[in-house]
Amino acid sequence: MHYCLLTFVLAPITCGIALFVWFHNLSNRIGKELTRRGIGYGFSASTFWLWYVLGSLIIVGPFVYTHKLAKAMNALAENYNTNG
Repeated sequence: MHYCLLTFVLAPITCGIALFVWFHNLSNRIGKELTRRGIGYGFSASTFWLWYVLGSLIIVGPFVYTHKLAKAMNALAENYNTNG
């Protein structure tokens, strides 16, 4: 599902729960792809729940999650560019 459709249409209807499900699935897929390609970077759905959700209590958690997400995607892109 496209992120804009989710954010502007479904999120208000579901009181934001759809965003949590979407980010959970996204993090899980990225983690599985990192494992499949043999990249040694720990990222999974638990990263989302621990940093984005629980980390929001210390305010910097969502920023740490975003950094980890970007780092995981950069590792995937680098691996894809070298190995195809």
